[in-house]
Amino acid sequence: MRLIPWCVLLLAYIAGMLVDIMEIDATQYAVMARDMLESGDWLHLTDRGEDYLDKPPLVFWASAASFGLFGVNTFAYKLPSVLFALLGVWSTGRLARRLYDPMVGFWAALILASTQGVFVMNNDVKTDMFLIGAVAFSLWMLVAYMADQKWWQLVLGFVGIGVAMLAKGPLGLVIPALALGGHLLLRRDWKNLFRWEWLVGLVIVGIVVLPFCIGLHQQFGPRGVRFFLWTQSFGRVTGESEWANDASPFFLIHTFGWAFLPWTFLAVVALARELRRLGQRLFRLPNVEEGLTVSGFVLIFIAFSLSRFKLPHYIFATFPFAAIFTARYLTQLIDQPLKRRWSTVFQGLHLGFFILGLAVVLFLVFWAFPGPPWWFWVVSALGTMGILAGFFLEKEPLWKHLLPAVIGFAFLNLLVNSYLYPQLLSYQSPAIAGKYITEQGIPPERVRPIYCAGRAMDFYGGEVMQGLGTPADIAREGWLKRNGPPLWIYTNEEGKKQLEGARENYRLVVEQEYEDFRVGKLSLPFLNPELRPKTIDQRYLIRVELP
Repeated sequence: MRLIPWCVLLLAYIAGMLVDIMEIDATQYAVMARDMLESGDWLHLTDRGEDYLDKPPLVFWASAASFGLFGVNTFAYKLPSVLFALLGVWSTGRLARRLYDPMVGFWAALILASTQGVFVMNNDVKTDMFLIGAVAFSLWMLVAYMADQKWWQLVLGFVGIGVAMLAKGPLGLVIPALALGGHLLLRRDWKNLFRWEWLVGLVIVGIVVLPFCIGLHQQFGPRGVRFFLWTQSFGRVTGESEWANDASPFFLIHTFGWAFLPWTFLAVVALARELRRLGQRLFRLPNVEEGLTVSGFVLIFIAFSLSRFKLPHYIFATFPFAAIFTARYLTQLIDQPLKRRWSTVFQGLHLGFFILGLAVVLFLVFWAFPGPPWWFWVVSALGTMGILAGFFLEKEPLWKHLLPAVIGFAFLNLLVNSYLYPQLLSYQSPAIAGKYITEQGIPPERVRPIYCAGRAMDFYGGEVMQGLGTPADIAREGWLKRNGPPLWIYTNEEGKKQLEGARENYRLVVEQEYEDFRVGKLSLPFLNPELRPKTIDQRYLIRVELP
């Protein structure tokens, strides 16, 4: 019975791997990874032929390697992110077992795997899932090393930190350092805090990141290495980085609220309990207790909140810590009969989250995107059966209510990934145009975007599309006469009008017309079928020929 939620979670992940890559960041990374594989240059990052200095290389290396094994496609691009997510889930569970017991380990892994943020990040791939997996693995290994004193654990722990740095820069080192450092300080464990072996670990980290640093130095000189090791991360706090959106210091609080669903309320109570425990003990813990999870969560939360540039997915790095202290509190609810009334409250809340999520999904299915196929109802029926089986077959009181809620939430995301996301992405016209270009055998070098472009068209079209400045450039540059017709233009309404205004120089054939919407910025008017036409833009793929 307790394997059912894992099976449904895996199905939901796989369904998300089949959904088109979403604009803008994920499609940019996918194109860069494909270009890396084709060029064979893995040390120097480029974007549309230009030197690239922004993100560390792991997402590109992993995606390029996956393309090499499985071909250049959506599934291959998303596979490394899902594998790192599974590594993070497994490592979080094993770390929780080390800190507590197998029951806490089970729930910590399940909690992390079923959070809404993990579903989102496995669909809209960014660097954060790689960071979570590597950091959770490194902490598991280093905690095991302090207990077992095995050198291979130390080596793997610092290799994990090096990989985390290749995913997200110095944060890959800062997060484990804050978590472990806070843990050891709270326990006044000076012996482990000042181990000379940590210096060996830093050498291991240096060896792991050295190839990328060499590539950066070759491309950008010392500025590139400094950007990777300092400016991109710490510069957002000191003001050295040009990235700044001046979001409120409380910005990440409401982000955590939705991203950690359906466990948010339980996590907040568990964190408050941990902080009260520390306060009562004057921030000093005995050696039998851990402060790693609360240190990791609170200190990282504060550090991110101080950044001058914040995005919602930054907070996801705290999820392994939140999953563990939430799981610990959850198991205490199971073990202590005196807390049954609280367990009843949490049971109701989690069932309430599921019912609310179900209502939203059904609302979208019947109102925003009606007419689901037959398999939608089959999946819904299986989900209902799984929920009922969990409720009637499970004997433990708390599990009896929580497992059905987890199964239900996983099924909701399975339905979202398999039906609602494809409906939404039918409005991502660059991807649709790119697929049409590939299917029709149109040479990508003869396609030119004007006034609008999309990385998704570069990915699904098989090559980076070189844009034109204005429609007049076709005639002025004599492109058609020099290279021979036809030329395909991907453009918006304004570009189409300008092309039609100069049609004495060429003949136009509108091959495809698309409805376009930036899916990453959903709005209620777009979801409303009656208002949707006012929110979408028209895009055209036009064949241009000589008269």
